[in-house]
Amino acid sequence: MTRLIFVLLVIALAINSTPVVINNSNVIVCEICKMAVKLIIPEADKDLDQLEKEFIQGCMTLIGWLPYAEKECKALAKIEINAIKTLLENGSAPEEICTTLHAC
Repeated sequence: MTRLIFVLLVIALAINSTPVVINNSNVIVCEICKMAVKLIIPEADKDLDQLEKEFIQGCMTLIGWLPYAEKECKALAKIEINAIKTLLENGSAPEEICTTLHAC
């Protein structure tokens, strides 16, 4: 789960920090996103609140020293985890999910 949280955090920060323009420089973000989605698949049966709590805890462990870290972690959890979980439930493949989230 720690790996999952870290990967989600990296994706969320990468997506939210700069506009994503699809080109070769985004290959890494795209691959990280697909890896995160594949890691979420076995966890997808957990309820959204539990996934969000675990994400927030991991996020705070990584960036808790930053100002407004808790607010940022909670916002990222609400946006990214819900979107990924919903897309998975709708049968989307990791590549489709990451394209929808503008990571690929």
